[in-house]
Amino acid sequence: MTVKIEFPCVVSIEPTSRCNLRCPLCYSGRGNAAGKADMPLKHYTRLIEEIGKLSSNISLVNYGEPFLHPHIFKMIRLAKDEGLRVSTASNFNLSMNCIRMIPTSGLDILTISLDGVTPESYRKYRIGGDFNVVIRNTKLLLESRRLRGTLKPTVVLQFIIMSHNQHEIKQFVALGKALGVDRLRFKTLNSRGMAVASKLMPEKQYCRKPQRKTKSITSVNCAWPQKSLVVNCDGTVVPCCNVGHDSKMVLGNAFSDSLAEIWRSENYQRFRKAFHLQLNLPHQCQECQSSWLEDPRRQAESINERLLREYSWEVNREDDLHFFNEKMRTILDE
Repeated sequence: MTVKIEFPCVVSIEPTSRCNLRCPLCYSGRGNAAGKADMPLKHYTRLIEEIGKLSSNISLVNYGEPFLHPHIFKMIRLAKDEGLRVSTASNFNLSMNCIRMIPTSGLDILTISLDGVTPESYRKYRIGGDFNVVIRNTKLLLESRRLRGTLKPTVVLQFIIMSHNQHEIKQFVALGKALGVDRLRFKTLNSRGMAVASKLMPEKQYCRKPQRKTKSITSVNCAWPQKSLVVNCDGTVVPCCNVGHDSKMVLGNAFSDSLAEIWRSENYQRFRKAFHLQLNLPHQCQECQSSWLEDPRRQAESINERLLREYSWEVNREDDLHFFNEKMRTILDE
């Protein structure tokens, strides 16, 4: 049986596995990424040329801090030259010179991780990070964007809800409004089966709620095999960000084969078939918290939307609609 599927709407490329923080649930922070490497620009250039013919969106992030790549701004520009909508995420513990370059880079969406409203709560998870630097850089970015008369990038302030910061949700909304960011996002914690996550789990109302947790895998339902793929900095292709650089989940290498070939390969077809038939699923998928849910993204999104409405922040259900409105404002302002 062959599961026919179109090329993914979003491709994630990991510019680097290097990071300046040591977050406990991150593969890079735990030292489990691909040898702390940067993706060579020559391979990236070829990938972007191919993706530009097959898709319309690219996310320049996986594990590692994207802005540590020495050619990150050239990578963004190459993607924009191919007509791609470009997003990335950052811990924003960066130099001020780097921040000033972002508004003219062409980047469409930037997510800034800020999991706390005080230095004390922030550094409990973002180990090695500086809360005050993130605040300073966010202010600098928004001011630089204003001075250049641009609405890009859309700035999303993201808050992972954990046991030590769940009482700060209301203050986080107030902080977002005070800073003047475009959007807020509350993200549920994904334990990835790590024991250390038990101490970080918030109250049940802020968790991804499992439908059931048994040895049976009949409840596994995941959209990643059909909708997206991830290219790690060493060229290995994996089905989603939750598996990191696990060699057992590698479905090909984009440095030696085209993404189209990998996407339609026998390995990828076999992987999708396992989900379709609910048979012989990799243990990583069976242990993934998201796999216990009927629709994990909808569950996580409902928590995000509920909190945004509760604290009077405008909810944008569709990123594309937000992007369209942003483009229209730019045109009207010209």
